[in-house]
Amino acid sequence: MKKFEYIKGIIVETQRFELQPELLTPTMKKKRSHLLKHYQ
Repeated sequence: MKKFEYIKGIIVETQRFELQPELLTPTMKKKRSHLLKHYQ
């Protein structure tokens, strides 16, 4: 594997994304910028 293909970390979320509307769009797609802010 190339260096950029390695997993740097894993986060196990205990709450479902459906219960956190600020992390999903109305079509249930992930809001990546909001997810990055939420988990950093």
